[in-house]
Amino acid sequence: MPNIESIAGKVFTDKRTGQSYGVVRAVGLKTSPQPWNALGLVVFAEDECGNAFVSASDGSIHFWDHETDDLVMLAASWNLFVEGCHLLKPTELDPRQVESVWIDPEFAKKFGLKPPGGNVSSADF
Repeated sequence: MPNIESIAGKVFTDKRTGQSYGVVRAVGLKTSPQPWNALGLVVFAEDECGNAFVSASDGSIHFWDHETDDLVMLAASWNLFVEGCHLLKPTELDPRQVESVWIDPEFAKKFGLKPPGGNVSSADF
C-alpha cells in the first residue's frame, strides 16, 4: 500500500483535463465491503467528502466518487500520481468583498465575538 505522508493535505490535478481531486487524507472509510473490493482495487486514501483514492493491481491510481459510483483513472503509476499532487493555493479576499458571514455562536464566544443573530458584517472587524 502506498505511503501517503508526502501527499497528505494535497490535491491531485489531472494535467489533461485540469480537474482536481482531493484533499488527500488518511483512510477513515468503513471497512464494510465497498464497490472497489470486487474489482481488486485497494483504498489508500480518501478525501474530505468520503470519496476514495484507490490503486489497481497494475499500479494505476483511480478516484472513486461515492455519489456517482464513478471510477476515474488519475495516473498510470504511483510516481505520476505524486507528481500531480500539490498544495491548494490559499484563497484571499479583500475585506470589501465580504458582505456578511455566519459564525457559529459557540465558536464566536471563544474569540470574544458577539455576532448579531449569527451574522457579522465586514464592518464589524
